[in-house]
Amino acid sequence: MNLEVLKNWRLSEGEVKIYSALLEHGEMPTADLVKFTKLKRGDCYYKVYNLVGKGLIEEFDKNKNKHFRLVHPEKLRELFDSEYNTIATAKR
Repeated sequence: MNLEVLKNWRLSEGEVKIYSALLEHGEMPTADLVKFTKLKRGDCYYKVYNLVGKGLIEEFDKNKNKHFRLVHPEKLRELFDSEYNTIATAKR
């Protein structure tokens, strides 16, 4: 996947790093996200919950720990289509 598309779609560099780590390694707890992305812990949590809010990743409990995983890639398409429609409507 070309992650440049995500950078151009209002995601910060840190959010793209998190998305990329989940894409490459699969579901994981925040501690592993911190390790793979090299983001500071607080910053990583902030960005993770931004991505949850945008509907790109989801949170779930596993072995009494919070884990995160990507949502189905179709969700990206829905978000891009929604953004496109918003822009198209604004141009009219």
